[in-house]
Amino acid sequence: MSNKSTFLFYNHDITDRFSELIDDEQLQDIANYGCASCAPSGLIYYHELVQVFDELEDSIEDVCYDVLGIDWLQQLSQDVSSVNELKGKCVWFAVENFAAAKFAYLENIAMEVA
Repeated sequence: MSNKSTFLFYNHDITDRFSELIDDEQLQDIANYGCASCAPSGLIYYHELVQVFDELEDSIEDVCYDVLGIDWLQQLSQDVSSVNELKGKCVWFAVENFAAAKFAYLENIAMEVA
């Protein structure tokens, strides 16, 4: 069984979509430095980010709420000047949490094998 099929981040929709956009080699950089420093291809431009947000809105909002709490929207909307910018910021936040979770998962798998 491959790591992709056993790792689950919230649900299959968000796990599969983010796994399509981010390869395992990018995970640590995204987790450490964030998407602003090293956004993967397909998650750079607002039209791409808005498309991903619209496709996975409920799951992305769940990640934001679970990590930041009830005032997640207020926290993420600071210094934001448009709805598209907010959607992009939410996607990047979810991607960064996905990357950290999957990187930790892969590290645990590697330690179990070693």
